[in-house]
Amino acid sequence: MVSQLLPLLVLVSALSPSGATSSTDLASAASASFQVDLLGVRHPFAQPWEGCIGSGHASLSLRADWRAHLARCAQELGVRRVRFHGLMDDDMSTSLGLGQPSYVNLDSLIDYTASIGVTPLFELGFMPSWLASDPDNTSMHYKGIVSPPRNYSQWGEVMEDLARHMLTRYGEETVSTWLLEVWNEPNGGFWTGFPKQSTYFKLYKETADAFGRVSPRFQIGGPATAGCPGWIEDLKNFTSSTNTTMSFASCHVYGGGSDPASVGVVSAVVDSLPQAKTLAGDIPLIITEWSSSWMYTVPFHDEPGSAAFIAATAAAASGLADVMSYWTFSDVFEEGGMLPGSFHGGFGLLTVHGTPKPAYRAFQLLHQAGGARLNVTKEAGGCGDVNLLALVNSSAATLFIYNHLISGQAGSNCTASIHLGAAAPPGLLMSAKVARIDAANANPKAAFLALGAPEYPTAEQLAQLEIASTPVWMPLHVDGHVAGTSFELMVPGHGLAVVSMPLI
Repeated sequence: MVSQLLPLLVLVSALSPSGATSSTDLASAASASFQVDLLGVRHPFAQPWEGCIGSGHASLSLRADWRAHLARCAQELGVRRVRFHGLMDDDMSTSLGLGQPSYVNLDSLIDYTASIGVTPLFELGFMPSWLASDPDNTSMHYKGIVSPPRNYSQWGEVMEDLARHMLTRYGEETVSTWLLEVWNEPNGGFWTGFPKQSTYFKLYKETADAFGRVSPRFQIGGPATAGCPGWIEDLKNFTSSTNTTMSFASCHVYGGGSDPASVGVVSAVVDSLPQAKTLAGDIPLIITEWSSSWMYTVPFHDEPGSAAFIAATAAAASGLADVMSYWTFSDVFEEGGMLPGSFHGGFGLLTVHGTPKPAYRAFQLLHQAGGARLNVTKEAGGCGDVNLLALVNSSAATLFIYNHLISGQAGSNCTASIHLGAAAPPGLLMSAKVARIDAANANPKAAFLALGAPEYPTAEQLAQLEIASTPVWMPLHVDGHVAGTSFELMVPGHGLAVVSMPLI
């Protein structure tokens, strides 16, 4: 049994761009070291991004490709919920007029997601046109109406009827597990009530009270603000003072915006979460949107650097929120229209044609590693962009070595020299394997460009892109320069290397 593994020593050193390693290179390179103790305390490693994933708007759920992409995410990434805008938009027909509901599309959505083991996180918005105070005030390509209701009481009646249908058709035990979020980013352009906060709070109370009249077991939350903690404290104070239900707190964080040279900033995602968690107090904190950028078309979303960003964020964010819903799972998405081409910088983990992007593969590798987290101590030295997340489960120890940089930085190639200790059986390394995501590996965008960037790829081309997207597991002794109980592994800028060592 290789259960008595000694601590790992990881040395990270500068390497030439060719990736060639020599004793001269290693001796002259700047280095940083990491201590990873496989015999030490194993900490729970929460993967809150498996709790939910984002989508575009609700009517997309009626498409076959949207459903196929979600099913793949459920199977390969462990996703358990899906969130989307526009449940009350006219294109869902959920409310055709006062006393005129239609739940055909809603039930189709719920029944399909249930069939693949996924539950919707229902965002209750936008405004049906018949009820909107300003039906011409819309947002996005699909024209979600962002104005308040012309009659808040009638909004409450619509919500109560919706709640009663949900309860009657699906039962109290099922609906009690659902999460219902009131609106989307009311502190921004998706809500035109004035003053913004007080009118949103009025909408929130009407909604929560309506669901509460049907069953106290419905879980209602918000405020879904752009930025964390946003209005969490204010909403908690309001709901407490007005005896209104607030089952969870929600907000959004992103690692960049419209400047493509400043995308993928991990601190922009994680730094506000401890305060938001503290303000949420005794209710769950749900990050209902996060990604490397809130901008729709950003090349980084499609590129290998996004995988290193996911690994870096996973290392920093685990345990800071109860659920983190990545925005989004697919480029079957219409905020700016259904854009052509498999790689146009869309939010999705999957392209519009279903090809997994590097970020998808990072989540997949994290899901497979699972288990517990090991203590890592990084010592001073060079290659400051390189870091390490060490996970262990009952069958393997997995090291995520990532060279994460924001999108505007070129970075440097680095090598990780890993020493298992003299007592570790050499045979352990001979059975270890490594997978890479970088410019030369698991990079479907590069393959797409090599095909001539076809806007409408053929089935044959899509099959080639699927192969190009797949991380290839190689024996470590081929890729990692194994010598006895040590090995060195190069990680380029914007790259991720994943080493799996079976615990036999």
